[in-house]
This record gives sequence, structure tokens and C-alpha cells, in this order.
Amino acid sequence: MQVAEHQLLDLRPKFKETRKKLLSARHLPGEVYSSPEIYAMEKEQIFMKYWLSVGRVEEIPDVGDYYTFQVMKESIVVSRPAPDQVVAYMNQCLHRGVEIAVGRGNAKEFSCPYHAWLYDVSGKLVVAPGMKASEVELKNCSLRQLHVKVWRGWIFVNFSDEPMSFDDYIAPFEQPLWWFQGSPRFQCNK
Repeated sequence: MQVAEHQLLDLRPKFKETRKKLLSARHLPGEVYSSPEIYAMEKEQIFMKYWLSVGRVEEIPDVGDYYTFQVMKESIVVSRPAPDQVVAYMNQCLHRGVEIAVGRGNAKEFSCPYHAWLYDVSGKLVVAPGMKASEVELKNCSLRQLHVKVWRGWIFVNFSDEPMSFDDYIAPFEQPLWWFQGSPRFQCNK
């Protein structure tokens, strides 16, 4: 992170150009977008730490519905294993790390293309062909689960092992919506 911090300090004078009035403002310096060190710092300090909106519940209305999503080159699966449950987990087989799901659809399980390890739609390992019972304890194996919260139909995930409280995160967004709470709902285009 130190390299990225030094790069940002060196670029600080150029940032003044971004704060001018619209017609005379300039975009951020190109180095901000192309530095691997700044990218790594943003990934760690922002995208892997805070709650991120990854979709709407309407995208997975039925049990077994799922979609895959990329966040900073990390592939995740968002799925509905039960009518009132939404889960998200890393799209990476525990055995060799290959993606187990592609795109979107409806499934009862996902099979790893390498060795046919089978996971249910909640990310729990169901079968591990070729492994002895002493090598894999199925009941304790599942894909890395992410923290998930649904707010007003929006699905949020958090990669952190100890995420900030979702209520604290969302509070600034709740206040401006006080007038909307209790408003009648309309269905359009159905």
C-alpha cells in the first residue's frame, strides 16, 4: 500500500484540476486508472471492505435462481436457495479454485468441471468424488460465504470477515427516503 499512497501524494497537485467548475475541470490523472498499486489499494480499502449493491431480488424470483457477478476480478454467485433466502458466495471450487457457475439461470446444484465436486445452490458441498470420507467432511464444507443483506429489494454483499453494520452503512441513504416510506406501490409493465 505504501507505493500507492506515495503515488497518490505525488498526484495531489493534479487533483486540483478536477475540482474546478464543470467547463474547466479535468479528469483524474491517468496514473490513477493504470497503477496496479492504486488498483490494489482501492480493492482492499473500498471494494472488499464496504457493502456493495450487486443486484435486485427480482433477478432471482424462484428457488434455484442464480446469477454470477464480478467484483474487482472476484467472481461471486448470488442465489435463492429458499423462497425467503438470498445468499452469495465465492464462485470458486474448494478443490482446485475453478469457477463452478456461469451466467445466470436456475439450478439445483453446480458441478466443478475438473473433478465433478458438486455444490447445492446455497454453496454447500454435497459430493466430492475421489475423496475419502477421512479427507473431506462434507457437512463442514461450503464455498466461502459472503455477508448478504437485502434492502428495499436491493441485494448488498460484503467481502469482509467482520463487516461494518449494514444499518450504519445504509443510514445516510434511509434519511433522504423518509418521504417514500409508506408510499403506495405501483406495478408497471406487467
